[in-house]
Amino acid sequence: MTGAVEAALKAYIDNSPRISVSTRGSDGQEDKVLRELVRGELARSGKFTLVGSGQERALAAKVRRESHIANRVDNKACMLGKEISANIVAEISIRGEYLSLSLLSAETAC
Repeated sequence: MTGAVEAALKAYIDNSPRISVSTRGSDGQEDKVLRELVRGELARSGKFTLVGSGQERALAAKVRRESHIANRVDNKACMLGKEISANIVAEISIRGEYLSLSLLSAETAC
């Protein structure tokens, strides 16, 4: 049974949209508020897996490393080195009065 569950999980990860979101405000700089609004709506839909920013991935890596400190419970340790990469990059920007959305598929861009 474990093999079937593992295969189903692998198929889901391989086929599900995994999105990395980047945003720019009208000034051309990163817009963190817009990023969180977009990520929140994507997460609320439940149809996508959101991939963290570089800063979020670094924090998650720190938490995973700390779970392996000697005084931690072994069966609660996080797997090291396992991350899910985005297969879609969503670039959202504000251009004047308009919101611009561009999607780049990492799989078809190869």
